Amino acid sequence: MNNLKKMLAQKGIQLLDLATPSYLPGHLVKIHYFWQFGDFGPEVRLEEDRGLATEILKVSDLALTSRVPSDIVIQNVTDQFQISPGVGLPQFGLTATGNITRGVTISWDIPSVETVSFGEDDVQTYFSNVLPKLRKLADSDPKDNGWIKECYLIKQVFFAATVTGTVHTAGTVDGKAALAQAGVTGNADLSMTWSADNTTFVVQGSNQVPFAVRGDAIG
Repeated sequence: MNNLKKMLAQKGIQLLDLATPSYLPGHLVKIHYFWQFGDFGPEVRLEEDRGLATEILKVSDLALTSRVPSDIVIQNVTDQFQISPGVGLPQFGLTATGNITRGVTISWDIPSVETVSFGEDDVQTYFSNVLPKLRKLADSDPKDNGWIKECYLIKQVFFAATVTGTVHTAGTVDGKAALAQAGVTGNADLSMTWSADNTTFVVQGSNQVPFAVRGDAIG
């Protein structure tokens, strides 16, 4: 989803390629840097959750806000669609039993986004205490704590409350059939509906898996 990733990056937000409900503010996530043909700089992929920063520092947890509407709106971002069994795209409310690796593109709209961040009293604590202490800890013992410099500290997460995808396929197979061939369905706790012409789906509900984050690289 390179186009979606680039659009979010312009807003200072990182798309999550791999995500679970544990990805919340205060968590450290492993950063993987890589290059692709045509890149002017390294690309970033956020990988596995490395745990809560406050637990590593042995300090009090930071309070989080409740989920509230975000002012971010994503409109008409078209990307190659890839999905595989057992992985799916939980951040967009989709699961799969088969593969789609090429030949299908989707134009994404995410008109309803919700966010969770630090409580008002703990935003300053994040910047003045947690972030600098993590960097100091990583520098103090590179052998045991150097891994911290390979991480990204989440300070805000974004959930897709409503996702609309218009499926573009080659040949005569419509979007609904193309996704059905790969066993693509909505997560059990979310609703997935299709337009009358079987080209556009809508996934709605209280998705517990964030699709994007803001934060700070430790290293």
